[in-house]
Amino acid sequence: MNPIEHLDIARYLKEASFKLSAEQLQKLQLFHAMLRKENERINVTRLYGADSMGRKHYVDSLFPLKLLEEAGLPLESPCMDLGSGGGFPGIPIAIARPELKMRLVEGRRKRTEFLEAVKQELGLQNVEIISRKLNPADQIHCKTAISRAFMSIPDTLELSALSLAVGGTFVFWKGPDCDEEIRAARALHQWKLERDLHYVLPGTKDERRLLVYQRVADPSDLDTAEEQVRNSSHADIASADFLSDRTGLPGALQSHVQIIESESNPRFKDWQKLDQSKWIRKLGLTIISGRKLVPEFLREALESLADGPPETERPGDGAGSNGSRHILQGKPAALLFSDTYPSELLELSSVIKSLGLPLIRLKADLFRRLDFSGTRFPLLLWNLETVRIPPLDASLSNQSAMTSQWESQKESAAVLMLPLSNPENLGAAIRTATAFGIAGVILTNESVYPFHPLVIRSSAGASLRMEYFQCGTLKEADTELHRAGFGKADRILLHQDGEHLLYEMGTLRNSRNPVCFVLGQEGQGLPEELQGLRVRIPIAPGIESLNAVASLSALLYEWKRPS
Repeated sequence: MNPIEHLDIARYLKEASFKLSAEQLQKLQLFHAMLRKENERINVTRLYGADSMGRKHYVDSLFPLKLLEEAGLPLESPCMDLGSGGGFPGIPIAIARPELKMRLVEGRRKRTEFLEAVKQELGLQNVEIISRKLNPADQIHCKTAISRAFMSIPDTLELSALSLAVGGTFVFWKGPDCDEEIRAARALHQWKLERDLHYVLPGTKDERRLLVYQRVADPSDLDTAEEQVRNSSHADIASADFLSDRTGLPGALQSHVQIIESESNPRFKDWQKLDQSKWIRKLGLTIISGRKLVPEFLREALESLADGPPETERPGDGAGSNGSRHILQGKPAALLFSDTYPSELLELSSVIKSLGLPLIRLKADLFRRLDFSGTRFPLLLWNLETVRIPPLDASLSNQSAMTSQWESQKESAAVLMLPLSNPENLGAAIRTATAFGIAGVILTNESVYPFHPLVIRSSAGASLRMEYFQCGTLKEADTELHRAGFGKADRILLHQDGEHLLYEMGTLRNSRNPVCFVLGQEGQGLPEELQGLRVRIPIAPGIESLNAVASLSALLYEWKRPS
């Protein structure tokens, strides 16, 4: 292994009086070489200069180890580095302390692939890479945890509540101005600020703080099922059904229960993959989560069975001012729960019985791995086997859910193309589109699947009530829109370099046909090949653009605003 000449890490560590062996320094240099190369591909770090990287990455990662050890607070195994990014401080610490078992948690796939490559190339047997965006229901066992340039202190501590046992410590690498975060963290009674170490980063005038929090209590346990019922407004329901098992499940439903306790269970192994669009499509299943959404969709599913075709009318706030009708996509497949059956679902016992819905009780650890949003509430497994997204073509205007708008309100009818790959963005955009009466959403190959659990949750369920059409890539959209009957005059493209201001679109558009609004892809905008009326939102100088959902809200508000 030959160190590169860009940076002599040993010089900076000597300046900080931090000693490493020749082999350890060699590994740091190799890591640095890999980092520089990867930086050209995916921008792993924003620092490029030798001094900046030497001091603000390597010294900043390792010097705190010395301070913690001198204070009698050494890191203990296993140690979780939450939000490891490009490997700081986790990789340098793993090299400097080979006896310390490091668990690097990072949610961005490209960065975890890089970290895996570093682990293999450097032979770091004490490193485990966990490719996951941590949520509060996750449990990654560790005695100590660290975080540098990640989230706020209270948000990070809440995420980690189940990962550290009582007596464990969480150490934050922070700048000098974090008093507000410290004050906010006082509301978390299971954490105590044990030490606040102030120091100056060697070789600079930069002030730093190490904040050491100790885990002092278990997370607040849920009340027992009997206590929940006794204190709830549903006590009469509970007494009628008799809570005869420890979870609080009504006796009338216990014959519906199946139990899964092994992670090797084939169904559980499939359900674990439901945070990926390709597996949602392949398995024809998704997961609905949330204390509000799960009961709402159970009721709606029963109403759909009683009414015949699964169609739901959402006037006003639900589906927009046009009162458009949208199909309810899919149906319930099973209700998944763990240690406690919540009192909110007791009044839905008759609904669950009428639907013939299987109830599946999972071991707590297995349930947490399916609760992607950390709701700690039963999950509704949702069947999508009969759901089809038709291709965008000339038959678009004949689709059932849009016929009434297309015929009676032709001039004000609209569809929306959303090439958004981020689930939260797509979900929020669909919710916004529903509120403004958009008749249908056109997806492109760049779009995340609209039935992804995070899309459903961020859309407040609207993504399961919207009608969709599938286009090819965004670059192919011009041809496909033309085939579907949307000429150039029928398209309004939101683009930061649009030649017209947003509020001019009403006077500039001279077509009396339905309109297709088009948003750009996150970070990349719209291709030049896509023709139409390009409009922009007037924003203050120095701000490059608004996020997708804020832009869409402005666009649709202007569309709905009376002339």
